[in-house]
Amino acid sequence: MKKILMAAFVLLCCSSLLLSGDKYDLNVIMIGIGAKNPTFTETQFPHIQFYYTPGLISQAETGETGKSALSMFGKAAREVFKGEPKMLEQWWDETDLRDHAILFDKNGVGAWEGSVARDDDDLMACKGKGDESKLEDALETFVKDKDEADFDKGKKFDPEEADALLEMKMGDFEVVAPAGNTVPVKSLFVNGKPTLVVFFQISSGVNLKEAKESGEGKSSGSFLGAMTKGAAGSKWSARMISLESQLFGYDAREK
Repeated sequence: MKKILMAAFVLLCCSSLLLSGDKYDLNVIMIGIGAKNPTFTETQFPHIQFYYTPGLISQAETGETGKSALSMFGKAAREVFKGEPKMLEQWWDETDLRDHAILFDKNGVGAWEGSVARDDDDLMACKGKGDESKLEDALETFVKDKDEADFDKGKKFDPEEADALLEMKMGDFEVVAPAGNTVPVKSLFVNGKPTLVVFFQISSGVNLKEAKESGEGKSSGSFLGAMTKGAAGSKWSARMISLESQLFGYDAREK
């Protein structure tokens, strides 16, 4: 009985930790580099809006497993993308945009810019550029206190800079929703709420659900390939689960 009670207590503590984040009144938009992956389910994350850039075409000459492996590793192992929008093509060439994030204030001006990639998934502790170094402090200032960021009218977008969109508004290009409709990215900033934009990349031709199938009857190579694809999907799902939990107090884990 004591072991059962202890297990229940640990489970309760873990669930409380997962859902301990404050609720923030902001938009969260994830922009995928390349086309939508048809095996990825956006509805698992109800507080996040997803958009894609199918005009950016991967130049990688490798199969599903290879692309899955590339999506999990750092700057030295990335797919090359060419096409539209040119702004993102150039930015991707200069910067590993996976996990790159910009917090825009209620006027759509960049107030904080950094990466939300952390091994411990403590997004609030992520550091970046801006008047506030920590994401948690930036959220307090620009979301809860509704402060306004400085706007630099003369600043030009430079993809080589770590604060490329700080004190600027998002560039003018189009993105595609999961349903297939095309929208101008500027239209995502019109409701007067602060907006957190996070870039990600999941290769569109990879079957993310394959690893969930039984390994019975598969060769060792096929099973390893399935696990690699599943791991690529799990990496991004974990990031989105953290966003849902720490920003909105919502448990987006698969039930």
